[in-house]
Amino acid sequence: MQMKKIIYSLIALSAVTITATSCKDFLDKEPTTSLSTELAITNFKDAQTALVGVYDGVQGNSGAVSWYGARQIYRADVAGDLMQANGAGKRCSADFEMNWTGVASPNIWDVPYNVIRRANNIIKAIEDGKIKDGTPAQINHIKGQALTVRALAHFDLARNYGLPYTADNGVSLATPIVTTPLLPDAQLPRNTVAEVYTQVIKDLTDAIALMNTSKNLGYLNQQGAKALLARVYLYKGDNQNAFNTAVDVINNGGYTLWTNAQYASAWANQGSSEVIWEIVNFSSADWTDREGIAYLMNENGYADIILSKKACNYFNANPNDVRNSIMTKSNVKVNIDNYGTNKVWLLKYPMRQGQSDIRIGNVIMLRLSEQYLIAAEAAIKLGNQANADKYLNDIIKRANPTAATVTATLENIIWERGIELIGEGHRMYDLMRNNMNSNRSDRWANSIIPNNESINFNRNYFRVRYAIPQNELNTNKNTTQNPGYAN
Repeated sequence: MQMKKIIYSLIALSAVTITATSCKDFLDKEPTTSLSTELAITNFKDAQTALVGVYDGVQGNSGAVSWYGARQIYRADVAGDLMQANGAGKRCSADFEMNWTGVASPNIWDVPYNVIRRANNIIKAIEDGKIKDGTPAQINHIKGQALTVRALAHFDLARNYGLPYTADNGVSLATPIVTTPLLPDAQLPRNTVAEVYTQVIKDLTDAIALMNTSKNLGYLNQQGAKALLARVYLYKGDNQNAFNTAVDVINNGGYTLWTNAQYASAWANQGSSEVIWEIVNFSSADWTDREGIAYLMNENGYADIILSKKACNYFNANPNDVRNSIMTKSNVKVNIDNYGTNKVWLLKYPMRQGQSDIRIGNVIMLRLSEQYLIAAEAAIKLGNQANADKYLNDIIKRANPTAATVTATLENIIWERGIELIGEGHRMYDLMRNNMNSNRSDRWANSIIPNNESINFNRNYFRVRYAIPQNELNTNKNTTQNPGYAN
């Protein structure tokens, strides 16, 4: 069968596959695997069921068609300087080595567009007035969640296939914007980075006006949309809006930072005070299987991803930093031989409390500490030293209450982001959007070696962008390949 581009082949008439993987309320919805997406959403219950499918899709499926199940997280970390592949042939090795070609590039294309399709079907059904039961507030909240996830998908596609907005004010090409269900033969051209950001910001501001602030485990609320919007503004270089939005979440969102005493155990709990949105997995039958991020980062799993020598040097020099408590040294002989007593294993995706399988845990998507660091970075870029100092030191002091107070600079804010958000999928993007280098020259003795051009690179390096998938080029005459890759 001829393979088609995901946003065209996964057409509006295809089935919504629903697997209830987030929050116990999801289990109250009757799943179905046979809903025709054009015909099925005719009432409030249908919309709720379809919304489960939107959330279910965010992780992706096993292996190469991952999104937040694994690749979106490790892509930015191992291409950065604080994590790396634990040897050749690992699932993250291509993203660490950065030696792919246009026909063999890693892919975060199919799954986000699949989720966009699902979200668009909900949005269209609501806008067409098909949902006549349910209160306006309930319907609006569902639409707002669909808009927020659609915004996340478009944003990530632009991050992975376009240059940072700050590199050229968004004039370079990103990915197609899809806001309606498409016909099977649709062939959309690529939109610019600026156009994608405009759509993402519109979706998020529209969502914020529609959503409520109720906290429902596994689901987004208004504060989740605001937290994502603050991130988008920061990436765009709109520092005033980034600062205002992040501070709004900090002051009015109803979330609080974990204390220093809570930090070590908080990662295994769900619904905790700092987490704004998390994907909840109930069993290893959910997508949190052996290809999931928890298994890839665990020495007792596939042991694919470790802290870099650079990161370990920092933590060795700062033993009182509480973030040491979620890192562990090796227990397997070959790893002990390679890394000694260094804590190279990151446990941000631990087995959830009360479970007995390391694969069963939640994936934290948005947490409050990032908002503090957004506020600090935006403030320093605005020349607001007092607030940059305040929000940066709030994170430093949470990590180590005895640490000296620092004067914020852009460099130490970006470093603190790297340490605080390590393993959560930010580092390479942070370096590139700030026109900093990702320098991986200080490696473990046994380390595989990145492509020579990839050892120390900046945002002008063509592999900062993935290649447009070959199937897309084969079936869509209106698209083009990214510079540096052969068509």
